[in-house]
Amino acid sequence: MKLVCAIFVILTASWAWGQAPDAPNPSTERALIAAQAASHAADAFFTHWNMTCPVFREHDPLVRPFTRNTPTFVAFSAAAFVGEVWIEHRMRCHGHARLANALALASIGVHAGGAITSNLWRTAP
Repeated sequence: MKLVCAIFVILTASWAWGQAPDAPNPSTERALIAAQAASHAADAFFTHWNMTCPVFREHDPLVRPFTRNTPTFVAFSAAAFVGEVWIEHRMRCHGHARLANALALASIGVHAGGAITSNLWRTAP
């Protein structure tokens, strides 16, 4: 699973970074948003799955206050995703497409890593 996620991130990164310098490209933006949504959804799914366990404690101190109940976690997760995508879009509009792509790729990597960690935590003996 880790290898598949790593290959996906590397291929997405090389494709996104090879686009025209600092020129907004709608297809790149859509592809990165789709990959970001998938990794964010996987992270949220496994975190929520772990929230049902009585001994669960979120490792990320910024997210920890929002993992006490499901509605709060869903609202936080959606707001975080929309905020990330909005910031990246604004960066692209102001001529910083490569920086926005790098931010999107970092987000994909962080959330993919979070999903893998949450899944491993749940399936650990």
